[in-house]
Amino acid sequence: MLARYFQASLVKRIMWAFVLGCIIGGIAHAAGWGFPEKLAVLGDIFVAGLKAVVIPVIFFSLLSGATTIETDKFGSVGKRVVMSYGLTILVAALVGTIMALSFNVGSGFALEGISSSVTGAQNLGADSISGTLYNTFIGALANPFSALSSSNFLGVIVAALVIGIALKVNEESHPGSPLVKIIGHVNDTMLTIVGWVMHFAPIGIFGIVVSSIGVYGATLAGTFASILGALVAAMVFVALIVYPLTHYLLARQNPYAVMWRIFKTAGVTAFFTRSSAATLPVSIATMDDMGVDQSVSRFALPIGATMNMTGAAITVAVFTIFAANVFEVHLGLMELMIVIFSAAIVSVGAGGVPSGSLMLLFVSLNALGLSADQSGLVVGLAFTLTAIQDSFETCLNVFGDNVITHGVDQSLKS
Repeated sequence: MLARYFQASLVKRIMWAFVLGCIIGGIAHAAGWGFPEKLAVLGDIFVAGLKAVVIPVIFFSLLSGATTIETDKFGSVGKRVVMSYGLTILVAALVGTIMALSFNVGSGFALEGISSSVTGAQNLGADSISGTLYNTFIGALANPFSALSSSNFLGVIVAALVIGIALKVNEESHPGSPLVKIIGHVNDTMLTIVGWVMHFAPIGIFGIVVSSIGVYGATLAGTFASILGALVAAMVFVALIVYPLTHYLLARQNPYAVMWRIFKTAGVTAFFTRSSAATLPVSIATMDDMGVDQSVSRFALPIGATMNMTGAAITVAVFTIFAANVFEVHLGLMELMIVIFSAAIVSVGAGGVPSGSLMLLFVSLNALGLSADQSGLVVGLAFTLTAIQDSFETCLNVFGDNVITHGVDQSLKS
């Protein structure tokens, strides 16, 4: 029995856990049974595991990624690729925020006993924005050991990137340094631990869904529908409007002529595998078939698989707005700008992390002023939708990698 559980794919286990949780929770809510609330402990254990590993996973994933940057290729191709990826990520975060506000995700959905514990988050008014930005900037420059111990997410990200790039530069001057290999092994070890935590995900999600629906009933179904609506609408907009526009600005040709060829190969593969890395060979073959220069595709696609996370930016933005509505955090224009930029920045680190966008959601929620417990609750709820969300997200990420790679190649040939 236990062997069959571990042999089944994680997606199937999560989907069955979600379905069973909805059925049992719905029956319990209708019958007025109180036992679903006790099953919330399963979700608490799962979220606690995520919170325990998220900081070291982010640190070593970014550190390992920074040491693999091929600086010798970072010329005209690199500038076009990185600028295109960066701009589309920022636009995606903006689109995700607008869609989340349009769908009003999380509004009126109060979490009993938790929303009242927000500490100072509702008072992030215009008068405190300069102080918030100052503290954010100073926090980014924190001692890496202090950042790790205090769960200063932005400080961890900046430290990992700076140390990783420095290690890469040093490694180029002194080839064969064992430290880079050790960091790679440590990163693999951390991802193995995440894999262990994710084996518990179906059980934790079952506890979250049963306890949530057992308490809130159909209200939660409406909330889930609004979140998925905002996510899918934002991703479709980016796929059909933002990426084609980016391709046109690069190549000055009709982008829709190449989009179908990309979608039916790399896009469909990414949707079902839910892995940018696993789809990379298909993406490379697709670009080869479309006549893209290999010096461009071999550089742009691997970078895109780790950096171009427009889907993750949308996911982080939507769930951040959801959290703000649930915990009644006031978001003015400046606060919304912080949400957009934080979603764009943290999404870049989602590539090497399993369920990366949801793991890195901790960073954005921390910037919003939520406590660790509140952030954990939002992330736990987000994981109940991961089977659907992650498929659309990965499809968009890989689709964008290919569209931009083709556009850059055409811009260099014109």
